Amino acid sequence: EAAIYLNEGIENEKFAYHPSSQYSYHGYNIVHHPVYYFFIPFVDLLLLLLTIVEQPTFVDIPLKVTPAIQLFLLAILTVDVVMKVLWLSPKNYVRRRLYIFKCIVLFLSVVEAIVIIARNSQDFHITRILRPIFLLDTQIMTDVKRVLHQIQKVLGSIIDILCFIFFAISLIGSSGYYLFGSTSALYRFRTLAESMVNLFITVTQELYPSPLLDRYHTSDYSPIYAVIFVLWCTLVLSKLLLAVVNSSFVAIQRNKFKSLYLHRRDALRRAFDLLQTNGSISFSGYIQMMRWYAPKASVWKILCSYKAMTQARGSLNLEEFYSFYDIQKLNWRQVDENGEVMRWYSRLSASTANKFHLLTRIVTHQLFKITMNIIVFINVIYFYELTSHIGRKVNPDNRLDRPQELIGVNLTFVIIYMIEAMIKITALGPRYYFYSYWNTFDFLVTNFSFIVDILQMFYPELVFLVPIRFIRLIRFNERFRTITNTIAQLLPRIFSVFILFLILYYFFAVIGMESFSGKIYRGCCNSSSIGRHFTGDPLPNDNDVYFYVLSFDSLPQSYVTLFEVMVGSNWWIVMEGVTTAQGSRHTRAYFLAFMISTTVLFTVSLSFILQAFVFQVQLDSLNPFKSKPEGAGATSMVDEGKLLEVYHVTLSKEELIDMENEMSPFTLPRKSNSAAMPDMLLFQGKRRKTKADLLKLVYHDYLTKWKEEDSSQVLLQTQRLHCSTANRSQISNAKRMLISVGTRILEIFKAILVYVFV
Repeated sequence: EAAIYLNEGIENEKFAYHPSSQYSYHGYNIVHHPVYYFFIPFVDLLLLLLTIVEQPTFVDIPLKVTPAIQLFLLAILTVDVVMKVLWLSPKNYVRRRLYIFKCIVLFLSVVEAIVIIARNSQDFHITRILRPIFLLDTQIMTDVKRVLHQIQKVLGSIIDILCFIFFAISLIGSSGYYLFGSTSALYRFRTLAESMVNLFITVTQELYPSPLLDRYHTSDYSPIYAVIFVLWCTLVLSKLLLAVVNSSFVAIQRNKFKSLYLHRRDALRRAFDLLQTNGSISFSGYIQMMRWYAPKASVWKILCSYKAMTQARGSLNLEEFYSFYDIQKLNWRQVDENGEVMRWYSRLSASTANKFHLLTRIVTHQLFKITMNIIVFINVIYFYELTSHIGRKVNPDNRLDRPQELIGVNLTFVIIYMIEAMIKITALGPRYYFYSYWNTFDFLVTNFSFIVDILQMFYPELVFLVPIRFIRLIRFNERFRTITNTIAQLLPRIFSVFILFLILYYFFAVIGMESFSGKIYRGCCNSSSIGRHFTGDPLPNDNDVYFYVLSFDSLPQSYVTLFEVMVGSNWWIVMEGVTTAQGSRHTRAYFLAFMISTTVLFTVSLSFILQAFVFQVQLDSLNPFKSKPEGAGATSMVDEGKLLEVYHVTLSKEELIDMENEMSPFTLPRKSNSAAMPDMLLFQGKRRKTKADLLKLVYHDYLTKWKEEDSSQVLLQTQRLHCSTANRSQISNAKRMLISVGTRILEIFKAILVYVFV
């Protein structure tokens, strides 16, 4: 149970959903099994991909096949619902609105699939628009849900600024309608609705139509109107949205970190209360807990992690146990008396080990790194110089003709890079070499470059992949590495936003397929003024005539169409074409809603990027060597531009002998032997600092205050618990007294009845 509390702390799950019975424990273990983690998202992904082959589609399959597959996948998701009900209990399950909504969508999807099979026709299949709900309700989408939660918190501010922007557009649009509407051409200010729509198009930085070209030839004052609109709406209000979102995110970031920080402390405290004996955790209790929390943990990791938290012989108290999550991320390696990591060649003979040690010192020396950077720089210069003198021409077989000299030179440099990688792997060992992200990146780029150079002998057009190897030069500049490290920290957030973009695309794509399928085709809008864009017949000075390919006839085509609309590539032509083909002006609301939604997501992405760089600036202004995790005396160091947390642990012979007796069901790799075992073993644990560690540096002044609030809250809860326990005790005593008095009265009444009648 203590291991479950620790998992709930790291996964940020509410303690109200902690399993409380045998059945709930079984449900919890099933739902949190690693195979289950990936199986349910895989089923959800299949359900989403099923939309590709559902009508309308370019695949010709029987109509009843897709509903049958849908029912099968929904049956699996029904089992998922049953498992979560078993874990949470029905009472807790219905308290979560997402679960209730998911069950409603599941029921409607089943009914719709049965109706399609029974009628053998698909007139309307709108429930598939809600299928992303199933994917969002998975453990693998936790980061995406956190981003959604952040957007939900700032949604009020976003709506306020959007309303203000539309209010400004409506004012300026109505002014343009009354000023220029009488003689304005199409797509300008002919009606009030068209005035507002086309001003919104201008806000999205679309170059056509321009709000001033219509009247500039008749009025010298019309540019004043355009300048006011462009400066106020395009340059001020649209950028104000980013400022509002960013300021709101900064405000909620501290509260979010505080919530996560205190939640993990609460989880550790709950686990400690279950494991402690006389106010501390013994080594045997720690071992039993680790059997469930980390079954695959090595023996040395368990020993070193316990010793790193205690920092002395004895048991583990609560303050030391607060560093549990940080300690579990350490990668432990044995070191010698000088603090140097024991290499793979340490157990070889002295002469052989000295040779490998010299090789290690060479490859880790700064001069070696500078030499390799110079070689890469020479490769860059030679490649571009030689490429600039190579004539590019196309052979009859459409292959790029280029001399073999360039292939040979590139292959020579790649072989040098491969030799460098092999020397480093030999000197440092595979485990230590691939521990560095930069070494792993260099290894992958080098092997990829070698494969590309080999394939160029048969496919010369692959020459465009050669410059990828020059990314290695990023390591040469410290500022470039800082930028790449910031980007690496951003990747989880950016990936979450990318998933949200795909879900948003899916939502609008399904609506477009249901509403506009078959409406866009070649020559569909010949009767309108934009019909030339859908003819497919290019003119001498006009090639924008292929917009008819941007349709909603299938899911892939819908994604392409929405992407063209999002990037602003004359998206108003697509909107007006669909509006003309549909025959309803209300169709524009679909495209306007899509543009607003994508603008909000782009603004959120920019806010994340801005926060990351601002956070990096704040971090650079702090001294990272002042940071020590709670309950442990560790030092910090900088290694290749990455902040590392380093722990040093010493295990004596007596400690190993004492601990070995308590390691059941674990066993030490080598049985302790007083004659064979050294007097002490030195270990070093390293871990890369996460964003949570860096936030502790930024909010260092707040941590003490949060701990005091947490301690006072715990004390208050303890007092309430004692009061409630005392009240329950008094109530139970009163109940027993009443029962005793009632029983005595019944006995007296029974005796009276016996005396009277008998």
